[in-house]
Amino acid sequence: MRSKIDPMKDLATTLRKKRELLLNWFRAGGTLSSGVGEGFNNKRKRITRKS
Repeated sequence: MRSKIDPMKDLATTLRKKRELLLNWFRAGGTLSSGVGEGFNNKRKRITRKS
């Protein structure tokens, strides 16, 4: 890596590690989302607060 800036090195390392996951998202046309899971977690939290 040519950069001498540590945060840039960290970013490049992270992108390399997550490369396949990122490419899968683009291959799916950006239609994959964690929204359903987040919505479920939100409902679960609200129910447990009320009880």
